[in-house]
Amino acid sequence: MRASRLCAFALAVLILLSLTTPVLAELNFRVKSETVTPDGDLTVNREVFTKLVLEEMTPSLMGRTRLELKTDLTNPVWSIIVDSETPETYTKSSFDFVFDHELYDTITIQLSGNAPSVGVKTVIVLIEVTQVVAPTKTTIHTITRYVTSGRIDEALDAIQKAENQITRAENAIADAENSGVDVTEANEFLAIANGFLESANSLYNASKMNESIAAANNAYDSAVKAYNSARGASGWRSFRDYWICVAVIIAILIIAAVVYQKRRWERL
Repeated sequence: MRASRLCAFALAVLILLSLTTPVLAELNFRVKSETVTPDGDLTVNREVFTKLVLEEMTPSLMGRTRLELKTDLTNPVWSIIVDSETPETYTKSSFDFVFDHELYDTITIQLSGNAPSVGVKTVIVLIEVTQVVAPTKTTIHTITRYVTSGRIDEALDAIQKAENQITRAENAIADAENSGVDVTEANEFLAIANGFLESANSLYNASKMNESIAAANNAYDSAVKAYNSARGASGWRSFRDYWICVAVIIAILIIAAVVYQKRRWERL
């Protein structure tokens, strides 16, 4: 009796889970090929050409599938080709297209447009294709690229250069501290460098690239001073310790010579 109750309880839990767990829609298409020209990151206003070919998951599919297509490109021109039929042209950023599985097997999506203006380096959607089987929407494929500009890249490079130099200065300061060296001055320069770096990042996020580059360069210069100060303090400590050792050795030799000479006189 107890075992039957447990089985009934487990069955009820499974039924409840099946009712509350969402069922993922099966995709009706798979990616056959994709191309993007040019390769890599895009520059602002650069013309872009994208081609995506989708094919049915299985030839046995019947009925129709509604597809939602969208892009972040400006001045988009879409060309939608099913099998070898005459292309259909669209000039919207987003639209719906109904694919008839009884008539066609593949869909070729061609898109040309321009990379949008951006304030910072940004990921944009070139093509996103979503399958709509009410009430579910499922993304079939998304093509993305970064959009940037020469000034944005220059700011990012300056920030990266400053970050690397700050890390180098931090390591030099840590080594000097472990050797018992006074690194007060080095830490002061490091604090200034970190302040400039924080400003550089804030200005970058505010799309003020010229100001960000200037702040990043100041951060780099201050980090160089911090590094040199830490290394200089360590070098002076090493130099001082070296001559202390030399002085001690000389003193020992003098004492030894005096003791030796005294014993010789005593023997005479």
